[in-house]
Amino acid sequence: MVTPNPQETFGNWSPDFTNQTSNFTQTRTGSQGNQQTRSIGVTSSSSTSSSTEEILEEDINDDGDLFEDIEVLVTTYTGSENLGSHQVTSYNILEDNDLGFKVGNNFYSLSDGVLENYGYLEYEPSCSSDSDNMRLSCNDKGLYNIDLTLFSEGINYTIDSTYGGVEFSGEGQEFYFELWMESPNSLIGGQYDDRLTRTNKTYGTNFTITDDDVFDQLDTFDDENFGCGGQYEFGSEGFDECDIFNLYNKLSTLSYYDIDGSYNSETDNEIQMTTLDISVD
Repeated sequence: MVTPNPQETFGNWSPDFTNQTSNFTQTRTGSQGNQQTRSIGVTSSSSTSSSTEEILEEDINDDGDLFEDIEVLVTTYTGSENLGSHQVTSYNILEDNDLGFKVGNNFYSLSDGVLENYGYLEYEPSCSSDSDNMRLSCNDKGLYNIDLTLFSEGINYTIDSTYGGVEFSGEGQEFYFELWMESPNSLIGGQYDDRLTRTNKTYGTNFTITDDDVFDQLDTFDDENFGCGGQYEFGSEGFDECDIFNLYNKLSTLSYYDIDGSYNSETDNEIQMTTLDISVD
């Protein structure tokens, strides 16, 4: 009697197709010790998209912030013999957006910021009235002063437990914007005019940033036109609260930067801007 040879069986091919990006060879061993090999061809296709470090929640270039614009490259590798596919994702920095302010050719890095809410805009009903100041309102909307201060490392701040004011200390750079908006408690995104630009737009004046003491000139203009006897006198006959609302809404009445930490000193520099674009996440 002749005993037939048992049929040889083979295990799984190895290595698995998990991370290979080019052609490779697989092998498998049979139950009788024989080995088989096969060549696996790997093809690839790629797609790109745009994103940001903030969306990805990853500091791609390890610079301590999440501000960069990113190109996302997804490459799909497909193996022959019906092995399926796997993907490799890589990132390229499109724009390295450091958090900071550039003044001339000087860039100042920033690390933190503070919002201070000083409440709503009030006005005296008329120059001859003894009445208390009134809250400005247009179509049931009020105007509020919320100041934005951005500052660099080296600057610390504390909040006065009694009055709620913010006190800064340390050495560094500070950028300050006194903002007005129709929000009672939070910063509103959008385009903010500076005081000079809004005055020129509204009243047809032609103040320029090259004028000497331009802020003194604007103060004089306000005193002459909004004070007692002025054509836009607060509370006078024909006074329209909505006109003032539209003048102040999304307005920066004062802005400056301080590059040496000497707060409220003669070293403060006024920022001569025309618009400030704020995006709120």
